[in-house]
Amino acid sequence: MSDSSTARPRPFIASSWTTLTLPLTSTFDDPSTEEGKKWISIIKPLTRNNLPGFLHGIWGRVTETPETAWLVTGWETSEALQQFERSSSHAEQTATLEGMSSSPPGTVHCDLTGFFWNHLTPHTSITDIYFPSPLSASTHDRLLSVRGARYFMAPGRARPGAYNGAGVRGWMEEVREWEGMDVRTVRFVDYWNSEELERKFKEDAGVVLEGGVGKGVWEHFLEECREAGMLGMREVHCAFQDVPTRFWD
Repeated sequence: MSDSSTARPRPFIASSWTTLTLPLTSTFDDPSTEEGKKWISIIKPLTRNNLPGFLHGIWGRVTETPETAWLVTGWETSEALQQFERSSSHAEQTATLEGMSSSPPGTVHCDLTGFFWNHLTPHTSITDIYFPSPLSASTHDRLLSVRGARYFMAPGRARPGAYNGAGVRGWMEEVREWEGMDVRTVRFVDYWNSEELERKFKEDAGVVLEGGVGKGVWEHFLEECREAGMLGMREVHCAFQDVPTRFWD
């Protein structure tokens, strides 16, 4: 067993999640329209060649509330992200976002446990779980280590798997308000292959615990969250699109 004092720290990907409100009539996803050209001007600076420490960006409408859209960016370090957010390029980007969104855009920051864009599907889920603030170090570490939505025994080749690779998770930096309380939020990103396969996984996938006790994987996950002090949760889905790695003028 390795000595904890010499164990390598867990690598994190710094990320920003900007929420916009865009009417369903918006044509921001059509680059031939005026709104689409504005959107291109927003995401065009987001390339590795242009921004030190930048890794990748994704965007999309939330399935359950389609007037809500996200622009998500990933960075090598929090310092690289902070440097961008102090730049004139970011100020211009923010001004354009404010002009497009029918409510003020809001941004939160989250250090995620992996490259969150590697396994995206049209049914990617984003689950926010709320805990009392201030947050204890033990709760922080416990939620980064829970099993989450993962098979105990994966199905064979004859049966399709429910997800496209292991999900990632991470704590938001910001204290948020939920039902009148200050809360800390841990965000889970999972890559479901379809709505039906997600449903069946949550209903049927099992795990064997100590002593040979059987339990549903999803039930066990929620039980662990409740034991850690969970106040509530919110799950939505998004068919994210990638920000191009290069733009051709």
